[in-house]
Amino acid sequence: MKRILALLFAISLLLTGCNSNTSSTPSNSDGEKHSVYYADRVSVDKMAYYFNDVCFGSEYDVQSKQTVVKWQDPIMLYIDGVATMTDYEVLNDFLDFLNNIEGFPGIMQIHDKTQANLVIHFLGLAQFRDEVPVQEAIGYASYNYNNATSTITDGDVFILTDTDQTERSSVILEEVYQILGPTKDTLVRKDSIIYQRGNVEKLSDVDKSIMRLLYCERITPGMTMAQSEEIIREIYY
Repeated sequence: MKRILALLFAISLLLTGCNSNTSSTPSNSDGEKHSVYYADRVSVDKMAYYFNDVCFGSEYDVQSKQTVVKWQDPIMLYIDGVATMTDYEVLNDFLDFLNNIEGFPGIMQIHDKTQANLVIHFLGLAQFRDEVPVQEAIGYASYNYNNATSTITDGDVFILTDTDQTERSSVILEEVYQILGPTKDTLVRKDSIIYQRGNVEKLSDVDKSIMRLLYCERITPGMTMAQSEEIIREIYY
């Protein structure tokens, strides 16, 4: 059964701002240029559909989240429990990708749990079952977000350590990816790290484009599907 991502609601008030982003990069030997959000051979219509597919709603209630939610403050990550060297390698590679996204607030590992706003818990079977309400799960994530501003304030990821390393690496990527804002699994992209009916080992190009689009500073927390799609159609080419 696919891992569950629960949405919890916070009521504190936060203030956010926005800027513009017009960066682009060459894409081929003919000199044609694409924006940094572009995924090879994926049209703007498809990308808008893929973005809407995972950034609105949630896994079991598609009507539960109808605005863009994302982090605005820097993410202070604490690792709780025993992680393998491969776990750290997977996480570090993903963090490097995130920290190179324009508009992303930044994420770094810290060693003081009291200062963390995101905790990844590596747990054995008994403790995992005590902490996670879904018995079939091998990974689980939950976050709080502010209703007034649609900004994520803090979260937790739970990883079952009694799993094969290949599957475990996939679960780590999936849960951390989703806790950043794309909260609904996809049923249409089999190569996606958040494909509901299977596991893959790495983010697809479309997964990466969706994360870049989500954290573009022109797409702001609280935007509706129509508002964010209008921006995507301007900046994705």
